[in-house]
Amino acid sequence: MLQPYQIFRFDTFGDSRGELSVFESNTAFPIRRVFFIYRVPADAERGNHASTQSSEIIVLTAGHCKIDLHDGEQSRSFLMHTPADALYVPKMTWIRLYDFSDDCVLTVLSDQPYNQKEIIEHFDAFLEKVKKQ
Repeated sequence: MLQPYQIFRFDTFGDSRGELSVFESNTAFPIRRVFFIYRVPADAERGNHASTQSSEIIVLTAGHCKIDLHDGEQSRSFLMHTPADALYVPKMTWIRLYDFSDDCVLTVLSDQPYNQKEIIEHFDAFLEKVKKQ
């Protein structure tokens, strides 16, 4: 089972032809949605929201970026810099993505289809909802 708020490593196999990373048995949920984040300007940020229902696994496909996660009490920062790593983000986690390299591509796997109604877009509202749970 995947642990929240930490990077986990894919099984990776390499030889003179390159490396192959496999993601099959260590998923925390059935995948219902896949999306990609790319061509983000270096000074731009993505995320800055929390999802009340969706969990995600973020895979760095190319380049590098930073990700901050906040669970309502503590925050953690991660540097995504290799495609062999992924980050499990459980629901009700505030996420901020930033410091994108020009070639950064993220692949995001989600356990839910997109639903704007379950997105919290203001940090204070997120903290208030966490307190009530």
